Amino acid sequence: DYRSPNGAYSSGFNPITHQEFLRSNRTRRRYWARSYAGWRRFTAVEPGSAHISLASLEKAGRINFMITQDVDRLHHRAGSNPVELHGTVYSVICIDCGFSFPRNPFQDQ
Repeated sequence: DYRSPNGAYSSGFNPITHQEFLRSNRTRRRYWARSYAGWRRFTAVEPGSAHISLASLEKAGRINFMITQDVDRLHHRAGSNPVELHGTVYSVICIDCGFSFPRNPFQDQ
């Protein structure tokens, strides 16, 4: 929860911008340290009733196209096939060569 009155942004959370991530090795280390620490909890979350309902509507033909800002793949896990506007945290892309690979093996290193 980022934007609600009690969300992360209201408590002084300072998100890393894409530009900062690309520019600074220190910022990348900060990002990966936080991401690594929270990965198990993040991946243990199950799709909620909204994800499941949207997947049912999509399967029934009531939703023709879905776009999500979520990066957690919960829509996919519920059975939907959304376009991920901000990408996903389940893939890692090398900023030097552009090679993309699944996150889980990277996480285990």
